[in-house]
Amino acid sequence: MRLIVLIFLVLISAAEASAQCPTLEVIGPKRIVDPGENVRFELALSGGVSLSKIAWSVDKGTIDDGQGTRAITVLADRSNTVATLVVTVTVTGLPVGCANSFTMVSAIASRSHSYPIDEFVAISKNDQRGRLDLFFAELLENPSNTGFVTVYRRNQKEADSALRLYLSHARFRKFDVSRLTFGVAIEPETKTVLWRLSEGYSPWGCEKCKFVHGKDLKE
Repeated sequence: MRLIVLIFLVLISAAEASAQCPTLEVIGPKRIVDPGENVRFELALSGGVSLSKIAWSVDKGTIDDGQGTRAITVLADRSNTVATLVVTVTVTGLPVGCANSFTMVSAIASRSHSYPIDEFVAISKNDQRGRLDLFFAELLENPSNTGFVTVYRRNQKEADSALRLYLSHARFRKFDVSRLTFGVAIEPETKTVLWRLSEGYSPWGCEKCKFVHGKDLKE
């Protein structure tokens, strides 16, 4: 009889403890996250409990800011395939027996198939070479992607000069020029835009452009 009473009291105590447990949740984007996107995740905790420690962990991403606080900014991994961004928060300071962690899962996938990497106007040739180096590095990190360079110049002579500069620098850096496509448009403005394209996608967004493949260009 005494054993039954003891078990009954334990069950009541456990039920009361469970009723006192706050609700733990992570609030984040309820949508597909772009590769390389900065996204915010926030801890939501009911009951006004004072926490002694908050720790975040992330899979398929990097915590950019906020570790140890109630909100973090995460940089999603860059990936050419669909991935899963897993964010987990673990807290210290809740009543004994309460769940002290919560995990939120988001999908990482490209909602677009073209990525503007850089854009510049009339700058020195050396500065252009430096911007191209960063562009080539981005493409090397994404070997299945190709590069699209839109070249806006006031006349064909200026356009040809820009193409020679870009092609010469690509070959100097031993970058595979067959991965590059150039779109040339004669416009009042002088501007160059560098794009990274997903595998299987063609250049777009330059209605007046004349397209030239890097492998077909000669210095």
